[in-house]
Amino acid sequence: MRRIVFVRHSETKRVPGVNSHQWALTEEGERRVTLLADRLREYELTQVISSPEAKCLQTGEPIAQALGIPFSTLDDLREHDRTNEVYKADTSNFTSTIVRLFDEPDQLVYGTETADQAHARFNQAVQRAQFQHPQGNLCIVTHATVLTLFVSRKSELQPFEFWSKLGMPAYVVFEVPGWTLHEVVENITETSENA
Repeated sequence: MRRIVFVRHSETKRVPGVNSHQWALTEEGERRVTLLADRLREYELTQVISSPEAKCLQTGEPIAQALGIPFSTLDDLREHDRTNEVYKADTSNFTSTIVRLFDEPDQLVYGTETADQAHARFNQAVQRAQFQHPQGNLCIVTHATVLTLFVSRKSELQPFEFWSKLGMPAYVVFEVPGWTLHEVVENITETSENA
């Protein structure tokens, strides 16, 4: 059975006034990537494919290096497009916006694309990754919102509940072609065994 491991990028440094698409990993985030790579060894991955955003590159490239496997990027694995927004420290307003994004997927709630549009783009990218790499187990490094949109539509998981529990990093494993949810690990820290 082939597996696809979806990784949410590691911990980022949030910078007020700067768009989240431009954020990089913290030192702690970089340390967690090492722990994550060790956890992913059991899946015998053959390729890491990443969103082109810095935080995903800084998560995916070290995983590929640690596992001695190829690394590539795929543009449409990027986050829900909110490049027209800058980060504000008001997390309650952001959280309520994300709830609306999941509850009203066909409406333009935030950013420049609807949840349905982001999901369609991401889903096509996942299909492209499978077509380009037809053999072996894949690791796809991406972001919380598009990952949630994808996972919630392939499983019985509730979008906001899933999204709110995702740590940095986290990962989800599917068995394909049937898209059976195999494992969800909500957070990787030194003390986490299986969240």
